[in-house]
Amino acid sequence: MYREEGSRVPNHDIIRETAILGLLEELGISDDHLTLVKQFNPSAALPFHGFQHLVTVALNAGAAALHERLPDDQVRAAVIAGLWHDFDHQGDPDDRVNIGAAISGYRNLSPDVVDPLVVAAIEATLFPHTPPASTLAAVMQDADALQTLEPDGARFMVALERELGVLALPPAEFLAAVPLHTTWAKEKAAGVLGR
Repeated sequence: MYREEGSRVPNHDIIRETAILGLLEELGISDDHLTLVKQFNPSAALPFHGFQHLVTVALNAGAAALHERLPDDQVRAAVIAGLWHDFDHQGDPDDRVNIGAAISGYRNLSPDVVDPLVVAAIEATLFPHTPPASTLAAVMQDADALQTLEPDGARFMVALERELGVLALPPAEFLAAVPLHTTWAKEKAAGVLGR
């Protein structure tokens, strides 16, 4: 991995990037998606809604979709949508604007034919979340919410405060306030939530 002299890439970032490459290969998804969201994403360097958040949500979406035994096309859609769901994040408090930018980026840059399942999965990440219309939507919402449980989740919560200028809740409080829908997310969050 290329690094500028003196720069430091956190270990968790390297681990996530290695893991997503493996997952993309396992699922037969072009790694061009990863390259595009890293190199051509205007918001890739944002402290929270940047490249590492996209990778984390894609990994979470893949894990959740596999755990929930979604069909292969939906597992692939979940992972691809995770990579694109906050592409070109505008920082707009109306998340419809941010989701619109992400879908536009996916439609304009995707190395594959645009998949309506991917578009629907991106739409499902609109925050605040609404009751999911499908298991794929539930997977996407949970994958996004569980960013807080990453080993470096505290770093992301501080980044969210810096980026949006809002007070971020501690992981347990955030997860208690956001409904979790999949068994994958409920099991993963059980220790934090004391359930």
